[in-house]
Amino acid sequence: MTDKKLFLVSDLANELGVPRTTLNDWLKRYDRYLATEMSGRRRAYTPAALNVLREVNKMRNSGMAASRIELELEKSFAIRPDEVADDAVQKQEKSVTLPEEAPSDVKPEEKETPSLPVLRREEFDRFIGTLEEVSRLEKRRRRSALYVWTVIVLLALFSVLTAWYMARLVKLQAAHNARLASIASENAEARKVQESGRLAAEKALAEQKKQIAALKSDVAAARKAEQDEKMQSRKAIAEVGKLVETVKTEQSNLRRELKNKYGRELSEKERKIEELRKAEAERSRQLEVSKKDAAGLRRELEQLKSHLKKLETEKAAAEAAAKAAAEKPVSK
Repeated sequence: MTDKKLFLVSDLANELGVPRTTLNDWLKRYDRYLATEMSGRRRAYTPAALNVLREVNKMRNSGMAASRIELELEKSFAIRPDEVADDAVQKQEKSVTLPEEAPSDVKPEEKETPSLPVLRREEFDRFIGTLEEVSRLEKRRRRSALYVWTVIVLLALFSVLTAWYMARLVKLQAAHNARLASIASENAEARKVQESGRLAAEKALAEQKKQIAALKSDVAAARKAEQDEKMQSRKAIAEVGKLVETVKTEQSNLRRELKNKYGRELSEKERKIEELRKAEAERSRQLEVSKKDAAGLRRELEQLKSHLKKLETEKAAAEAAAKAAAEKPVSK
């Protein structure tokens, strides 16, 4: 039993880190370079076979073609001896004829039996050399044919791709010209839209200016009305104050007269006082109404101010839009 380490197919897969399907393909393709031994009833591979498979894995990872890998293996590694011997023996049996038997009149001791193994060995070596030379020539011929066909296929593919590219280029040029014409038409349409937008913006701006002028006039009138209302309110308040003073004076006078007069005159004075109270109440009510009206006018004035501010904002936005429309460059 040998002491060197042997590798099963699963061990080779673990060592190389490749799938079993890929490894099985390599084992079939490069079997002539892989030394094997029997481990029980199973076929095992030697460390030399593992080294060959590592080189194959390295060349495959570098992108090398299968034919090139065959050539590199042929240069770097030897074919299994049993493989060479089997091929040589099979071919020799087909091509080499056995020597003719010696004539019957020759005695057995006179036959050239000692030289026969030597002649067969030399012929076998020459035959092996011839087979190797023929194999190398055949591989070179196959590589040359493969290179020639590869060049022919590449030239044909290049011609097809060139024709396709030229047709594609013509189509792209036509599409580009159509696109340029479309862009020119779109630019003309954009200029028209821009001009119409500018005219509409100027018209809207003039209309807003008129509205702003009218609102300013309305605000001025509202302010004047508010000032007039304030003056009237002040006058009404002054009159009420005077009336209150008058009432107070009359009350004091009435008290003095009441001390001197009585009867009908007293009732008459009381009636007048009641009328004065009613008149004072009516004036107070009118004053409250005037105050409410003044508050309503203030609210309307605030609303007018807010509306004026909104119009001024819209005016600024319209002016900015008109300016942007006027300064917008024409797309090429």
